[in-house]
Amino acid sequence: MEENKENDYNSENSEIEQSNNDKMIIDFLKETITKIENNTLSADERFEVTEFYLRYHYYHINTDDIDEDKMKKYLSLGWYIYKLLDK
Repeated sequence: MEENKENDYNSENSEIEQSNNDKMIIDFLKETITKIENNTLSADERFEVTEFYLRYHYYHINTDDIDEDKMKKYLSLGWYIYKLLDK
């Protein structure tokens, strides 16, 4: 019985922690969007945001749905953006 209470407590804390983490991420993304819209990101911040964007899309892309020509364009665009931001 005591163990069940502890598991419930841990589960409840885990849900609260997840909710707090989600809020932090949401707030960060909203702030980043505002900075992008207002063009107030530093060059380093813009590079990091672009790098995050490209990494996220790379890991969530379903390559079965993309033909070879589109994949070349996608990779070329990523390389072009990288080189622009790397200056």
